Amino acid sequence: MKKTLIFVFVLVICLATMLTLTACHTCEWSSDWTADSDTHFHVCTVEGCDKVSDQANHEWASTWTVGDDTHYYACTTVGCPGKNSETAHVYDQKVETADYLDQEATATTSATYFFSCVCGKKGTTTFEKAKPLAEVSI
Repeated sequence: MKKTLIFVFVLVICLATMLTLTACHTCEWSSDWTADSDTHFHVCTVEGCDKVSDQANHEWASTWTVGDDTHYYACTTVGCPGKNSETAHVYDQKVETADYLDQEATATTSATYFFSCVCGKKGTTTFEKAKPLAEVSI
């Protein structure tokens, strides 16, 4: 009888240890999105857990998101921090529209416009509108 009790006790201890070592936790998911270059997902916030939930491929906006120093295509999933083609602004575009007008033309000067970036952000330096060739009628 004593051997049986010891056997049962050892068996219970072994089972308890095995269950403890292989116990599954319940994942708790972050409410914020995490992103890599291709996907976005929610991470498990339980320490030591590397599971993810709701993983999906990014879908990129078709228009630039413009920041102070850079522009990029943002992921269209609300709250996703994914960015594609993030690039520093380069003000090399000559766009002659009212949005970029610095000074209107006068009788003696041409209009000046601000250079802009490909994303549409207005720069701080200007260029002068090319003067049309004079037409002479006879």
